Amino acid sequence: MGLERGGRRITFSTPGNTLNKETHIFAHQEPRLKIKMLLDRTAGPTTLDLQYTTDGKTRPVGVVKRASGVENTVDGSARWDGNKLIYEQGVHDAAKGTVFHVIRSLKLEKNGTSMVADEGHWLEPGGCSR
Repeated sequence: MGLERGGRRITFSTPGNTLNKETHIFAHQEPRLKIKMLLDRTAGPTTLDLQYTTDGKTRPVGVVKRASGVENTVDGSARWDGNKLIYEQGVHDAAKGTVFHVIRSLKLEKNGTSMVADEGHWLEPGGCSR
């Protein structure tokens, strides 16, 4: 996974990238999907507590809590496409007037014991994308 910044592709290991580690914890009982995300950043930990319904409808799904103590709302949707779970997030930053969008897909492998992940990002208005 990578991200474009200033025309340059970055990854988790690119110098200057502030994301050190990202952990996602899933609890799924159809149609409910709960995701807790723990982001280890140079500025301190950031957490997201999200609760989706896998009906594909966009609605408020939770909050992001930043190390600074600032909390922002997160809108999102989740749906199954065969054996692929697709979920989206729109993280609102009221102070900057922006929304950071993330789309992720998790594809269950045939044995059901592993998944392949894909992710894309973009910022409104304008901004970075993958």
